[in-house]
Amino acid sequence: MSEGISQTLQETIGGVDELHAKIKQVRKTQRQLDEKVRVVGEKEEELKAKEAQLETVLNVRVEQMEQELKMKEGQLEKEREKVAEDRKKLQLEIDRMSEMVKIHEGLVKLNVGGHVYTTSTLTLTRDEDSMLAAMFSGRHSVQREEDGSYFIDRDGTHFRYILNYLRDGGFRNDTQPSDVTIVRELLTEAEYYHLSGLVALLKDYASGLRFRFCFGRW
Repeated sequence: MSEGISQTLQETIGGVDELHAKIKQVRKTQRQLDEKVRVVGEKEEELKAKEAQLETVLNVRVEQMEQELKMKEGQLEKEREKVAEDRKKLQLEIDRMSEMVKIHEGLVKLNVGGHVYTTSTLTLTRDEDSMLAAMFSGRHSVQREEDGSYFIDRDGTHFRYILNYLRDGGFRNDTQPSDVTIVRELLTEAEYYHLSGLVALLKDYASGLRFRFCFGRW
């Protein structure tokens, strides 16, 4: 019986030793796993730090690109405005040159009551409702004198005011008549030529109202 107990005891001790060995192995495995978890955690932290760094760099770069884009858009807008302004100036120059060509091609010599004036059909037809526009619109045949001029049997003393009015679309400070008598005489001529705009200006002036200067074209 003692032999049986001894054998059982030995088997029990052997089982305990085996259990201790397994526990030791488990603890070793646990430490290895803990180490791996720690290493993975450190790598995750490094990865997060790199991601944060990359995000910061990306945000900075995006901001720089947005600023560069705004700057280029501003420059482009300025260039567009300059091109538009240059185009406007060019068109104005073309219009002026075209007008000069029309003036040159339509030169007219007038003899108004013995006073000779050289002007253009463009000027004379500027007020479409006037008698001058009717005369030189091409709708009527107007007889020339032997010297090539057109004779108008009116007082030509102040006719230059009428031409300046038609050329400028109004009176400027240095072309307006300043004498009331001249204004009244000119009013008579303006009514004869059916220049309604000029008639209105001269009536205001003659009645003592402030003389109004008009700019622009019909």
